[in-house]
Amino acid sequence: RVVWADTDRMLGLAPTRGTLLRLLGALEHGSDARRRAAAEALLRQTAPELLPLVRDRAEREPVPEICAQLLDLVNRWSRD
Repeated sequence: RVVWADTDRMLGLAPTRGTLLRLLGALEHGSDARRRAAAEALLRQTAPELLPLVRDRAEREPVPEICAQLLDLVNRWSRD
């Protein structure tokens, strides 16, 4: 089923363990729009326990803009 990319942005406004895990899953999606939306949503969160997973994804992200968002997230969470 098709999921609208902005759904991920909305999930970022209602953080629960389930939504955070869904956003992590969206970072692995084949659609650049879904990965970008998930990264934007995660930027609204503080979840340093997810840091290793986001760092791993940043290393594999082919789109420079999304990679930069993920690295920003890694830097923010590393300071917390």
